[in-house]
Amino acid sequence: MEALQRILSQDFAQIIVSPQNFQVLFDLSKSYTAASMLQRSLQSRQARTKHERPAMRNEYTSPQTELECRIAAIWEDVLSISGIGLHDNFFDLGGNSLVGIELVAQLRKTLLRPSLPSYILYEAPTVEAMTQFLEKEQATNSRERRKERSDKRRESLRMRMRER
Repeated sequence: MEALQRILSQDFAQIIVSPQNFQVLFDLSKSYTAASMLQRSLQSRQARTKHERPAMRNEYTSPQTELECRIAAIWEDVLSISGIGLHDNFFDLGGNSLVGIELVAQLRKTLLRPSLPSYILYEAPTVEAMTQFLEKEQATNSRERRKERSDKRRESLRMRMRER
């Protein structure tokens, strides 16, 4: 009660009550940014050795296309497993939602897909399914861009016709 009365008697717009030294927490928060955590994660991952593909329910099928190979390489790097197959399930390989966030970030960066949804691992948990998802998305985006350009041209033509 005494602490509350002292707080209310002050002329502060905001106040922080912390059981720990707040200045120390504040200083620590500057060093724990998303960028610094990603950097630490990358350094940690580079220091790790890759493990062999664990025993899986499915037979190993090697990636064939360039996109399949690139996706599999990213999975191998993030999961520290060599020899990830086309039908291997991300979660069966030991992946979880936190590792998935890192994986999706790497996919966005490496494949230049900034709009890649984070839920992709739940809808496409294998290299094959992910490849199909990305190819379908690219085809859809391509059609949408063509339609958008076509709509703009039609609108421009209508505007010119009205001006005449």
